[in-house]
Amino acid sequence: MQPRDLPMTDVNTSQQRLASLDAMRGFVMFLLLGGGEIGHAGFLSALLAAMDQPWAQTLYHQLQYSRWGDAFHVKDLIRPLFIFVVGAAMPYSFGKRLSLGHSMRKIHAHVLQRVAILFLLGTIAGGHLLALDRSKFFLVNNVLQEIAIGYLVASLLLLNFRVRGQLAALAGLLLGYWALIMLVPVPGHGAGIITPELNLPRYVDDLVLGSLRPVKWSFTWTLNLPLASSGIVLLGA
Repeated sequence: MQPRDLPMTDVNTSQQRLASLDAMRGFVMFLLLGGGEIGHAGFLSALLAAMDQPWAQTLYHQLQYSRWGDAFHVKDLIRPLFIFVVGAAMPYSFGKRLSLGHSMRKIHAHVLQRVAILFLLGTIAGGHLLALDRSKFFLVNNVLQEIAIGYLVASLLLLNFRVRGQLAALAGLLLGYWALIMLVPVPGHGAGIITPELNLPRYVDDLVLGSLRPVKWSFTWTLNLPLASSGIVLLGA
């Protein structure tokens, strides 16, 4: 199998890193650690909360998740940015492997291996796999699993389709996700319902995953992983 008209085949194979990509990774990690997560305040959030200044309070609120239905905050963009950066690095990674003479078969094998490792680590970190307690186990509950599935789908598209095909797939993934949510009815309730308690992705999660998903979060997985997450990774690439 040969590369499908990919510009990444000419990428320099030297050890020099792309400064802008590293800077973006660092910025995302700074926001992630600084803002903290649900139930755990980050160092920057704690510092801003202690400052009795209007600008500090404005920044503090930007580092908290927005309420459902309100305009998004900076905090809401961290997870998508984290996934976007994965896609931005993919052409350089694949380009280096191609220019080193790796076959497409070998690159696909590397992709599958990486996906398996990421998904397993996500299951350990967010799914409590090592607790060996069925009541605490969740099949999908971590951003690493979002990255794994998004990376898999985007990799297959980048390696096997031309640019037009990639753009068509990107539009199909993102618009398809929107269309499903807005046009497909939730049984017994109708279409276009978007509330924390009731929406199509949550209904599908309950149907497919059941007790294998945490019910206290508003995050959804079954439709999000192959469609939205894959689209964000591909957008970055």
